Amino acid sequence: LFSGQQSVTDIQNVANGIIPVNIQLIAIDETAPAITTTSPQDGEINVSATRSITIDFDRDMESPSIDETSFEVFGPAGRLSGVVSCDVPCRRATFVGILPQGALASPAEITVRMTTLANDISRNHLAQNFVFSFFTETAIPTPPEPPVAGDDLDLDGDGFSVNQGDCDDQNDQAFPGATEISGNAIDEDCDGIVLDPGGTGNAPPTGPDNESPTNPETTDNDTDGFTVSDPPIDCNDNDPLINPDAPEIPGNTVDENCDGIVLAPPPPVQGAPVEAAFPPQLLTVVPFPGSVSIQISSVVEGIFDVTIDPTTLSATTFIVNCLSGGPVAGTVSYDAALRTATFRPTTPLPPGTICTPTLTNSILGADGTALTEFSWSFITSAVAAGSPTVQAVLPANLALNVPITTPIEVTFGQANLADPLDVIDPTTIHTDTIVLTGPNGLISGAVTFDPILNKAKFTPTAALSPLTDYTLTVTIGVKSLAGARLGLSFFSSFLTQ
Repeated sequence: LFSGQQSVTDIQNVANGIIPVNIQLIAIDETAPAITTTSPQDGEINVSATRSITIDFDRDMESPSIDETSFEVFGPAGRLSGVVSCDVPCRRATFVGILPQGALASPAEITVRMTTLANDISRNHLAQNFVFSFFTETAIPTPPEPPVAGDDLDLDGDGFSVNQGDCDDQNDQAFPGATEISGNAIDEDCDGIVLDPGGTGNAPPTGPDNESPTNPETTDNDTDGFTVSDPPIDCNDNDPLINPDAPEIPGNTVDENCDGIVLAPPPPVQGAPVEAAFPPQLLTVVPFPGSVSIQISSVVEGIFDVTIDPTTLSATTFIVNCLSGGPVAGTVSYDAALRTATFRPTTPLPPGTICTPTLTNSILGADGTALTEFSWSFITSAVAAGSPTVQAVLPANLALNVPITTPIEVTFGQANLADPLDVIDPTTIHTDTIVLTGPNGLISGAVTFDPILNKAKFTPTAALSPLTDYTLTVTIGVKSLAGARLGLSFFSSFLTQ
């Protein structure tokens, strides 16, 4: 019956029918989780607008509690939209979105809040909201490169412009240093001399009326009074309109007065559209890259530096994609006087969403040159027309000496009384969207909704504790029947008596 040494007490207990049992007590972890590090750090400056935000915990967290209702990011214009995730195991929470850039002399302050809705795998919640701030870099627009002057262009692609000595910038076989071919009346090497068929003189004679029987090089083939040998030299002795005394005509790529310079086209008339002579560029776009809280009724615009071929602008070359719904349906128009392309959505843009417009390289300038494809992003306003709002709470925010039996109620507002869908969707009112937390985390209870009064009521399972701070949270999971969600999570606190 016994093994090893047994005490007298043990033997007596067994004799009396009492069998000793070893009981091991297991301690339950009730300590609140803590945040160890953040990136960016509190007070950090010059943070990139594309940088993600991370928060590290001292223990494994429950992944479902790390979402947009517990991980909140705010910019100068309000809450920012983004994607929240957590590593496996969940010790690092990450927010990915577009952070607003500041103006030229004023960086944008970003405030991050991890709320007490976040809990560890033992269901212990953060003891209090964790808040830190940092500043993004300023936005400095880059001006477009200035256009190249006409005489600096290499139109025929032979490596020489007019200002570099190319005497015929429409012929890629004529340039300084090219091999001269005799007898073709072309000055290939741009030295001002056209070889005769023998390769020893200038342009070949064309008839006895203009020949010198003793010196063919003095022949004036076009009878304009100048030859290819006697200064001043006729640079094209087959065209009477080209000679050292001829007037120069700008913009036609011809050197009429044989001075080795081809004049560029005259400048455009003030106020007239500039025709494209090089690939078109964007001067600016609307909304500006990285903008936040853009109205969902906004149009998207691209303003060019040159005239665009309007037939190349359409909904397939000017595209807007939003994360929550993919490509946006819309129409594209073009104002030639303002050189502005406008994308007008068929329906409002989705609220609280990153939208990315793209102007593709199928858009052509008036001369047929293609735009370099360009994309940018902005974030629409989180509050859509008809979004639910919290009109009143009971107890009131920051109320003191609240009786522990006071009912906890949330009354919602209706933006459009004439719209039957602009009321609260009852299926979105539950303990995941109406949340009460205390010093030790979530308070269990039941939630009901009165559609007549547009009022939600939270009833705790047990009476609240006296002299205790409580926080009521209404999350963005609350929606109207039209599908519009609460713009921002709502918080209210009170102290019991």
